[in-house]
Amino acid sequence: MSTGFHYAMDWDFMLRAEAVGFRMARLRRFLACFRVHVEQKTSRNYERGREEMQKLRQRSLGHVPGQLEIYRAMMPYLVRQFVLHWSYRLGLVKQ
Repeated sequence: MSTGFHYAMDWDFMLRAEAVGFRMARLRRFLACFRVHVEQKTSRNYERGREEMQKLRQRSLGHVPGQLEIYRAMMPYLVRQFVLHWSYRLGLVKQ
């Protein structure tokens, strides 16, 4: 495990786990959440977190993608989460 990440350590773990064959699954309920506030380490030092994310992108993809490439990669996930969220909220999907 890498100890070089202070902000992106969870993402580092997920990328390493995926690389050795872990499979991620979506659960239909929340297990945890967090608050966004001014003293949160991510809010306090966003630039350091961004640098760590860029290192992970370089390691994982072999290059640092631009915003458009990131947006295009995220869009299918975001659309799927939006549909699942509202399907659940409207009672179309049960737990």
